[in-house]
Amino acid sequence: MVKAQNYGEKISDKEIIAQVCLLIPAAIDTTNRLIANTLFCLCSNQDQLIQVQNNHKLILNAIEETLRYEPPIHSTVRMALKDVDLMGVKIPSGSLINVNFASANRDGKYFQDSEKFDIFRKIHLIFRLEVVDINVWEEL
Repeated sequence: MVKAQNYGEKISDKEIIAQVCLLIPAAIDTTNRLIANTLFCLCSNQDQLIQVQNNHKLILNAIEETLRYEPPIHSTVRMALKDVDLMGVKIPSGSLINVNFASANRDGKYFQDSEKFDIFRKIHLIFRLEVVDINVWEEL
């Protein structure tokens, strides 16, 4: 919407309301799921729950690890911005690609003890603000 407005395109009030009606419930749903999943993961790992209770600075670690271990969404759709060859599969520019976070974040090739909930782990692939190469795991 901002991009359209920057290029002088008019966005109707109806379009803005429609976008808000989509975004607000989506944000509420994913936030609720993240909170519930974080509590579930901590209650299932009492040793880490105790560490978080004793050191509130670890709350962010617990949230970050929950995003990796049990994310509130398991996949999203992205568009290929250029032609890509991914492990022998040709993906043309403009193609829509389903990115499965749940699978990627549990990949033992890139995450040591990937099936273990560990609040001291540092990385996950859920939120990336920049454009990301489809072979992002090679960077880890």
